[in-house]
Amino acid sequence: MGRRPHQATETGVWVSRLLPSGALAWALALSFIGFGVWTLVPDRAPTTEAPGRWGPLLTTTVVFFLAEMGDKTQLATVALGARFESAELVTVGTTLGMLVADGLVVFGGSQLTRVVSPATLRRAAAGLFLVLGLLALAGVLSRR
Repeated sequence: MGRRPHQATETGVWVSRLLPSGALAWALALSFIGFGVWTLVPDRAPTTEAPGRWGPLLTTTVVFFLAEMGDKTQLATVALGARFESAELVTVGTTLGMLVADGLVVFGGSQLTRVVSPATLRRAAAGLFLVLGLLALAGVLSRR
């Protein structure tokens, strides 16, 4: 029973103590600005007319598996597994949580694209990233 349920939090605290707060603030500001610029670049659609090899279900499964590995939800899942010691219930809970969260975004995005063009959504998302990045940058510069 000597497990530590807040290991992910402790790791975050350790990293924040290891790196100067100014460096973390700069990294945050520049990453938001970078994401904003990157979001402005439209995706290139494949030019082939052949259907995808795997189809939408398998493609989405593989892409989400790769995208989720090592992110903060995985760290939270590790902490929950250590705290509750029930792998089955933690697996079901995290799966249902992701299903609800992702389901809302998928269906909401599907409805939103009926009234707003994807290009407009991309520009709005880029603008939001840029505004947040500039606000973070202003915070960094005001501390000097």
